[in-house]
Amino acid sequence: GLVGGRQAMVERAHGSFAHIETLEAEALNLPLSDDSILDAQVGKTPVMVLQEHCHKHVGKLPVYSAAQAGEGEGGNLLHRITVQSGSRLASGVSGTKKRAKQAAALDMLRQLYPHVERWGELVASTNSRQREEKLAQARARRAPGTHAPPAAPPAPPPPPPPPPLCASPQPPHGGASGARDGGVGRGATTSAGV
Repeated sequence: GLVGGRQAMVERAHGSFAHIETLEAEALNLPLSDDSILDAQVGKTPVMVLQEHCHKHVGKLPVYSAAQAGEGEGGNLLHRITVQSGSRLASGVSGTKKRAKQAAALDMLRQLYPHVERWGELVASTNSRQREEKLAQARARRAPGTHAPPAAPPAPPPPPPPPPLCASPQPPHGGASGARDGGVGRGATTSAGV
């Protein structure tokens, strides 16, 4: 019935999710020198990682430019993408602009991080703390017999808005002293009774 169908759907989704996690783990374990990183179908791409690096350390995004690189095997057009970050340049060549851009970003990351051995190390170094906490919580929820770490305390409520500004001044206390018609001298009386 309905419950059995729902359970089967959850099991299929869990199996798909487990497969995706396996693919991502395999990609993260690749050496940084391995161009198979460009073929990974899940996780962060070299363009994403380079953008996060530049955001954190350079202060502005990398700049990409495209050019034709001639013909490849079978007469297919090749694309060259060059990326600049600060004073560094890197490039990638491929039959598609998308893959050439990824290759250029990967080449730049290899220049910036020659000491890093694995793709996963580089990805982890650019992850934000919030993303890492969310991933840890998601893994803990999926792992049987474990509990997710406690959630962060909720953010404090925003401060109340300032009081509205008055459109017109309020009359002084103590009755009609001429404030409504512009003050003394235009039909107002004074306390001396004149």
